[in-house]
Amino acid sequence: GDPSVAPSGEENTGDPSVAPSEAEITEDPSVAPSEEVVTEDPSVAPSEEEAEDVSTAPSAATEEPAPTSSPVATGGGDTPSVPLEKRVFAASLSPIGDSGVEGTVVVFVADDEKTVGYAGSGTGFAGNLGAEDCTATNGCGVHIHSGFDCSTAELQGGHFFEDPVTEDPWTEDRLTTDESGLASFSGISKIGTDDIVGRVFLLHAPDGSRVACGILEPSLTAPDGLELFWTKTGPLSDSGVTGIVRAVSNVGGSPSKICYFGDASGLEPNLKSHLLATPAGRRNLEKDDLTTDETASDCKATNGCGVHVHEGKFCISNELQGGHLYNKDTLDEDPWALIGYETTDSAGTAYFVGCVETGVEDGFDGRVFIIHANDGSRVSCGPLIAVEKKDEETSSAITTTNYIFSIVQLLVSVAVAVYAM
Repeated sequence: GDPSVAPSGEENTGDPSVAPSEAEITEDPSVAPSEEVVTEDPSVAPSEEEAEDVSTAPSAATEEPAPTSSPVATGGGDTPSVPLEKRVFAASLSPIGDSGVEGTVVVFVADDEKTVGYAGSGTGFAGNLGAEDCTATNGCGVHIHSGFDCSTAELQGGHFFEDPVTEDPWTEDRLTTDESGLASFSGISKIGTDDIVGRVFLLHAPDGSRVACGILEPSLTAPDGLELFWTKTGPLSDSGVTGIVRAVSNVGGSPSKICYFGDASGLEPNLKSHLLATPAGRRNLEKDDLTTDETASDCKATNGCGVHVHEGKFCISNELQGGHLYNKDTLDEDPWALIGYETTDSAGTAYFVGCVETGVEDGFDGRVFIIHANDGSRVSCGPLIAVEKKDEETSSAITTTNYIFSIVQLLVSVAVAVYAM
């Protein structure tokens, strides 16, 4: 078949011949975030970067609310019981035919083993593409397909999803481009399975034709030297919010770019970010619940519903957490300003995914990942821990690193508490 044309009748169906894989290992739910707590010095104010007002946000707030009570999480946690190479996958996307389009994508598998988050970029598109330019079937689409080979449209297969998902979850997933034709895309899709290794990821042109393809590989063997990170965030103050975050740097060869996927529980339920009023945000809502300005009114505070990598390497105070991590000498605006989770469900659980170019090239290892509440306050924190491979030696090293983080944070926290007396 012509690889630039989607196969008729096949694009919107999964491959029924491929059975879902059985989960090889499951995350251990009994592993709780670190319980070591300290007394935070109430005189420590948020950093200037963190409190800075974002002119694009409608909030008039100029300072981040401080935690309201004393316990502070150390974050980190134990080594994940599921090897991260079974949770994070990547593909280098090559042109189909003479399209000239190429790119990189990272795909993360959630712990429910039915949901995936993806984030990536591509070059070679027309500039300033938006939803209004991509109305054709599969126009500007970004999808996992059922096939295992990029050489023909037939071998690429159609959109990939399996039981219990019965309706194509990929129909609203699209890329956008900037003035230069650089495409960016991210999203969350429930596909019913975690059986994605070796499957193809495709990018589509505005007319729906297939223009780039790559095979998803475990991230630790991907060809472009990705660096992998993980953390389990613990509650700040008495928030009760915990999360799990997986992240990858060196995406597309940029050591200062980080892509992340995570989930958090214990948040305020039934939130809809005001950012969902934009066409790009609507992809994560149910198809019959396309939000309007009136219904999407949450998260308007500065840092409201934010998820960010911060400059600091300790969770015990706002001062040591630092502000958002980015290079203020090379970037005019804070790239984290409007980054966050878009919705929470009735239980207060949120998924979040994205990529951020920080301009900081000295590494993400040990930097803290912060989750914010609807009102912008910091409610969960954990240090990102670098993972090279999942074997006994590295597993022991990671556990030791987390242990050292906890001990150092405890010692510093005791010093802070004594000083506050």
